[in-house]
Amino acid sequence: MAFTLSVHAVTDRGLFRASNQDAIVVDGWFSQTQTGTLTCIAFPLERPTLVAVADGVGGNAAGDVASRIALLELVAAHKGWTSTKAISDGLAAISTQIESIAERIGQQGMATTIAGLAFGSTSILSFNVGDSRVYRVTADGVDQLSTDDVVPDEDGQPTHIITQCLGGSGETPQPHLAEIPLAAGRYIVCSDGIHGVLTASDIEAACHHTDGKDVAEKLIDTAIAHRTRDNYSLLVVDLAEAY
Repeated sequence: MAFTLSVHAVTDRGLFRASNQDAIVVDGWFSQTQTGTLTCIAFPLERPTLVAVADGVGGNAAGDVASRIALLELVAAHKGWTSTKAISDGLAAISTQIESIAERIGQQGMATTIAGLAFGSTSILSFNVGDSRVYRVTADGVDQLSTDDVVPDEDGQPTHIITQCLGGSGETPQPHLAEIPLAAGRYIVCSDGIHGVLTASDIEAACHHTDGKDVAEKLIDTAIAHRTRDNYSLLVVDLAEAY
């Protein structure tokens, strides 16, 4: 069966930050713009393809550099990311590369989160390190495929204190991975500038829209209305059967 991939993508420094430490990638297209424009990228799914969001760790040195390195390295390597082991090994290599560059440029501690989807010939692999997220939209609602690497608060709710990232710590990352069959559907990949200020109901309500552009605009508008203080990045990913 043939498929078409359509992605509505944006990254933006947001309302309050001076610069954008987030970055996004769709196949070979990369963006880390300061003022984002919602962009649609659509193409036949004819080869291994990957989409991802990286969020440079706030408060650490050169988070924008770390997120940029992570995604550009990912673009170079992702055609071999056809198994969970390949993804784990690939993310470990990226983490090592970030640390090596950080040492060379005198920016020790620079780090980034990452979350994304790798589309293969028969399956979709979800992966994340840190607190950027991947969601799958179903007829019953929205399921979070990723797992947050964060310290919970006293009520068990996630905080913004991450426990794992690429780079920064010198430790090999242990990514969260999920494999699902290749089938038509919708997915959301985003940084915490989006999901950190939205409830599950907010996300589910936005995903009721049929068009991916409307979904993306609703998620962005709701995050801004809730006064998100962070950079924000969003990919609304639609996989459809090609006729």
